[in-house]
Amino acid sequence: MATLSVVDYIVICVLMVISSGIGIYYWLTGNRQKSTEEYFVANKSMRVVPVAIGLMVSYLSAVSLLGVSSENYIHGTQYAVIIFSYGIATPFVAYFYLPVFFKLNATSVFEYLQKRFGTTTRVIASFAFLLQLLLYTGVVLYAPALALEATTGISMSVSVISLGLVCTFYSTIGGIKAVLITDVFQSLLMLIAVIMVIATAAVDTGSLARIWQIAREGSRLEFNNISLDPTVRHTWWSLTIGGFFTYLSLYSVNQVQVQRMLTLRNVKAAQHALWWSWPMASIMSLTLSFTGLAIYAKYHNCDPLKEGKISSYDQLMPLYVMDMLSNYPGVPGLFIAGIFSAGLSTISATVNSLAAVILEDYIKPLWRIRKKELSATTSIIISKLLAVAVGGACLAVAFLAQYLGGLLQLIRQY
Repeated sequence: MATLSVVDYIVICVLMVISSGIGIYYWLTGNRQKSTEEYFVANKSMRVVPVAIGLMVSYLSAVSLLGVSSENYIHGTQYAVIIFSYGIATPFVAYFYLPVFFKLNATSVFEYLQKRFGTTTRVIASFAFLLQLLLYTGVVLYAPALALEATTGISMSVSVISLGLVCTFYSTIGGIKAVLITDVFQSLLMLIAVIMVIATAAVDTGSLARIWQIAREGSRLEFNNISLDPTVRHTWWSLTIGGFFTYLSLYSVNQVQVQRMLTLRNVKAAQHALWWSWPMASIMSLTLSFTGLAIYAKYHNCDPLKEGKISSYDQLMPLYVMDMLSNYPGVPGLFIAGIFSAGLSTISATVNSLAAVILEDYIKPLWRIRKKELSATTSIIISKLLAVAVGGACLAVAFLAQYLGGLLQLIRQY
């Protein structure tokens, strides 16, 4: 098995240093996080483009990079139809849900439930969200560690701890501004990683058209399955209807995404960010789907799982990069940095959002029972301690994820 070179490790370390540096920068500048409004919603001072990119990269995590490519490699392209559900759901989110949260002017989305149905409903829904997101983030943290283990043989424990600590560090000290700006940097690395796979496959096979032809010959091209059979893996109905409600739950009422949109000055700016994130997420999803075909073009006559080179199809993409590019120092490291970036962007948003939910839904109400209000300084200190605690919890869940199934299917369970 090919391994990473010293140059590759340097590239990966540069990613970690830059991400941490962004956190330090936003800790030392601006209003220096003197209030939770600055820490959690950036005083509504963010611009449309970084928020749109943040919405996209938090949805397309490291699980997507590894799982979607293996999905298309094994089962074909029918899964790509899910992008149509994005377009159907976007106007619902933009014009029915977003105005409600901007009018509410609250950091936690669950405050709406309290106003509508009472405190008990808010607490139950908030707790369910905390549990679900914690489980999801643990898997997302495990995914890039899996990629590194598949290509270098380095202990997964070292990978998980390194990623978790770096992510928790810059999320904790930098707040939501650091999270969003690192998203922009990390999205570029994600794109480079994906393009790298497609470009090398095109060179190896002769052209993009040849990749498409090999996929057709291998019965991997499928876009028109309209079966009503619920046992069929993917059909237009399951992908558009199921995808619609999945997208709706992720963008309309999910604390992570709503909180990002609340960093903008008004609802109109948030709607613009949401509309921009739709084509970006769709293009990235289609590109990821094509990476599965690109990898299939390489291994269609010698399946690496059947040959014992890998233990899971989720390791296909890093295996492919090492097989094709290990002779070029620094290039595999750039790919691994892209995988790490996908994980970091999702985890950092989770750390910040869960800290906000715990503070707003549990700690502040308990403080009010004592007929007291938290000071701004105390709120910031508690928020950062919560971020550290959430990061530690994500690390713990990540160590359990290795005993579970395939990444893409696993994520659907959450």
